Amino acid sequence: MKIIFILFIWLTTLGFAQGQNQYQVLYEQGLKQEKTSMLVLGSWATANIIGAFTMGRGENENNYFWQMNGYWNSVNLAIAGVGYWAAQRSSTKSQGLEVLLSNIKLEKSFLFNTALDLAYITGGLYMKEVGKNNVKERARLTGFGNSLIAQGSFLFVFDVINYAIAANRTSKIKSNLQLQTFNGTGLTISYTF
Repeated sequence: MKIIFILFIWLTTLGFAQGQNQYQVLYEQGLKQEKTSMLVLGSWATANIIGAFTMGRGENENNYFWQMNGYWNSVNLAIAGVGYWAAQRSSTKSQGLEVLLSNIKLEKSFLFNTALDLAYITGGLYMKEVGKNNVKERARLTGFGNSLIAQGSFLFVFDVINYAIAANRTSKIKSNLQLQTFNGTGLTISYTF
């Protein structure tokens, strides 16, 4: 009987450790996604800032387009730097619920950003429309508007792709972690191995 009990404890511990390891792998995938996405955003920003320095001089529509790209991507570069730094400093998570909540937070941030991206595109379209009726500022408004449309479009694609990756990972985590609540007073967590 002792042997069966010891075997049961050993198998339970082994299964629990494998489950924990699986969550750690999924969490590390999330961190890798954060780092990679921040490198992509930083590269995009750097290319646009270089373009702004080389193409942004003058007073025509194209120059204003590049000037706004430079302004916009200075912010993007700062966001990418802080985002990468935060992902580097992130503490290790191996508990299923902790990993799930962390990934849902990442997923929601990308989803929220897609809404902002659509607002940027809309703002760019509005600036172009206002520029049609403003002869004095037409070049500036049209150039800035085109820049907002371009930046918003890139960010929209960027955020949708990252949202889809994070949502897929959330599904994997949820398939291994089942949450059940009872009358709002308790929470049980069951691991699937």
